[in-house]
Amino acid sequence: MSIASEYKVTRTTGTCACGRVFNEGESFFAALFETDESFERRDCCTACWNEPAEAYSFWHSRASRKDEKKRENPMAVWAFFESLAGDSDPQRKKLTFLLSLTLQRKRILKMVGTRRDGPREFLELEKRPDGTRFSVEVPDIRDEEMAALREELVRLLDSAV
Repeated sequence: MSIASEYKVTRTTGTCACGRVFNEGESFFAALFETDESFERRDCCTACWNEPAEAYSFWHSRASRKDEKKRENPMAVWAFFESLAGDSDPQRKKLTFLLSLTLQRKRILKMVGTRRDGPREFLELEKRPDGTRFSVEVPDIRDEEMAALREELVRLLDSAV
């Protein structure tokens, strides 16, 4: 199954699960829920938010302003990375790797080395500032697959990853 078909998730609709439309700049919570074949994104205003135990990942976000340039939400990227770290699914390993690159670019993760385990290569990463260590496998990703991965991460996180 391709990455693009496996991780189809819609962007934020700009409305809460209760149906209320978010105002420009309004804070809300976004959560990803694992389904049989993918992830489902649900957004909730702060009044409706009750941290669901079954959420795969969640983060605090803000409705964009019409005149505002889209930016990465580092908390969303971190929350999703942390949830995926250690997952053995090959497609999710690819997402984890791409998220780790984004987090390194944002200086949230720092590469402290690499290691090999037979034919597999791993990035050894450290979270700033607390020093938590992560090991992320370097997957074999084709160019056309990378574009699909980036597109799906944008959909999942509703940001410009």
